[in-house]
Amino acid sequence: MVTRESTQVQPEDFKRAFAHLPTAVCIVTTGPASDPGGVTVGTLSPLSLAPPLLMFTLMQDSSVLQRLQPGMVIGIQLLSESQAEIATRFSRRGDDRFAGLKLSHAEGAPRLEGAAAWMTALVRDRTTFGDHALVTALVASAEVGAGRPLLHWRRAFTGLAQDAGHRV
Repeated sequence: MVTRESTQVQPEDFKRAFAHLPTAVCIVTTGPASDPGGVTVGTLSPLSLAPPLLMFTLMQDSSVLQRLQPGMVIGIQLLSESQAEIATRFSRRGDDRFAGLKLSHAEGAPRLEGAAAWMTALVRDRTTFGDHALVTALVASAEVGAGRPLLHWRRAFTGLAQDAGHRV
């Protein structure tokens, strides 16, 4: 029986279990064209339809998290299968993440070309939970591209095996 006093799951077991949950791979961007910031996110989720809210988490020590203040415009790029290298680049610290990428500045946030979908949103709140922060944002616009989504599953990038035959 699990109780408040019972031993917590070991971090490696926790990570191994969640590695079996496929997640969409996104890049969250912010900042002016002269100083863009961006980070890979695998925790994007819709939160509410009315109003249209989304949420994601970032490590507390993320340099991008420090830039995200309430009211700030952010861009959300849902990466396509062909963008695994970009996802890796934006997950590393210290690199010039935007070097050589096709970039526009749509609605106040950096936008990466070639994504499966894009959204812009206004940061609403940041709340600390353990070593991460939960960020909520109000979606201002959404657009779908032509690409198929990039997924992360079992600690590797992958795509969909085939288009879904059954739509819900």
